[in-house]
Amino acid sequence: MNIDSGFFMVKFDLADDRAKVINGGLWMLFDHYLVVRNWSPEFVSSTTKINGAMVWVRIPSLNLVFYDESFLMAMALAIGKPIKVTCIH
Repeated sequence: MNIDSGFFMVKFDLADDRAKVINGGLWMLFDHYLVVRNWSPEFVSSTTKINGAMVWVRIPSLNLVFYDESFLMAMALAIGKPIKVTCIH
């Protein structure tokens, strides 16, 4: 349900589906990041501000020399507050 100001409310029939959405990874919809959180009675769409969003940064064709956790963490810190750094070869 569209509740104005770019916010939507979604009801799930199954608790497992809700848990997958809330606890799942980063969500994108039509090339936009989707912030997902539990509803609370204090929520007011017209005054709520999004202060941050979790994003996944992918660096294609990174030279193997740079597949070092400390280097990748330094790069992540330059972008923002890192949550996790993963090397996938």
